[in-house]
Amino acid sequence: MWAGCAPLAGDWSGEVDCGDYAMDVEITLEPSDRGYAGTGTLDCTDAVGSDCEQSFEIDVRPESTFGEQDLDVDLDECEMDAGFLSGEIGCGNPDDVWWDGGDLIEGEWGDCDVELLRE
Repeated sequence: MWAGCAPLAGDWSGEVDCGDYAMDVEITLEPSDRGYAGTGTLDCTDAVGSDCEQSFEIDVRPESTFGEQDLDVDLDECEMDAGFLSGEIGCGNPDDVWWDGGDLIEGEWGDCDVELLRE
């Protein structure tokens, strides 16, 4: 399949780089009524340095069906599991998310840079 026509559906993995630390992220997207929907996990470190995992639901609305474009990304149902401490946390949505039309998604999430590659 030509990369310019590759849909967003599939498995994506990469990194959220926040300068002083980085977190691994994995997302699975499937076609939905509004674009694409799926789930994701973010391996993180909590405020006291313990390993944790955040899970979330994700909705992605592309501008078009193919080609380079901006993406509208909404996160929901964010939960954190740090062993003894777990539960729902607030979701902040990524900003300025861009898809190259193939196998790369880039964006900003707060003060962090996000880069995802298709698996």
